[in-house]
Amino acid sequence: MTKKFMTVGIVLLFIGTCIIPGIAQKIEKSYEQSSESNWLYVGGTGPGNYSTIQAAIYASKDGDTIFVFDDKSPYVESIVIDKSIQLLGENKKTTVINGNSASIIVQILNCSDVTIQGFTIRNAHKTLILLDSCINCLITDNILRGSGQCGFSVTYGGNNTIANNTIICVSLNTIWRSQGNIVIGNSISFVFQGLCACSGTKIYSNKIRFIGLNGLEPSGFCDIRGNTIAFCRLHGIEIGGGTNITLQFNTFIGNTNAIL
Repeated sequence: MTKKFMTVGIVLLFIGTCIIPGIAQKIEKSYEQSSESNWLYVGGTGPGNYSTIQAAIYASKDGDTIFVFDDKSPYVESIVIDKSIQLLGENKKTTVINGNSASIIVQILNCSDVTIQGFTIRNAHKTLILLDSCINCLITDNILRGSGQCGFSVTYGGNNTIANNTIICVSLNTIWRSQGNIVIGNSISFVFQGLCACSGTKIYSNKIRFIGLNGLEPSGFCDIRGNTIAFCRLHGIEIGGGTNITLQFNTFIGNTNAIL
């Protein structure tokens, strides 16, 4: 019996704080399931539970939800997701995926509508979470800690959301050749390079602090609003050659330069 159920001109406006309308609906994806979808369980007791997360992924189909209990945590494995599933941890502080220095711990490849929520994901040689050629995926309410390179990396695809995660002790975070992504409400700290974002990224209401180089390095057509960027050794935001970047309602504290 299963144990539980569960965005050639730059607008510079520095005023107050703001609420970004319309984003919450994107973040709050529904967990409603179709009549043909299933819940699978990892680490619980009784029949129907899997001992590894990857085994449950293999057994799942599009639309399924995998719920991971913290009883058998840490899960020492790296996983690959190539189908539209929800992967939910019981508690982000206690449901741990330890990559044991694997190159990439969580790979989401060539798929859409994947949710990863409620985990600590740690100890990668290169990347903690990679989204490659993915659309409409949601990475939310996780702790990403300890990577030789990226906390999260988004390449190709688009319209993904990185929301309300704590990202600490990694080298950088990247969004590359991928349009329409949203990075909102995250805490990024003790990172060498906060976020390098390609054209069209929306960066809202993040706390980016204690950064070894630059807090943000946006490309063109990025929309940067309501962020707190503090204690960056070089620049809070390095515009570089980026154009059509919107900057509104951001707070800068203790950086060598606020914007360059």
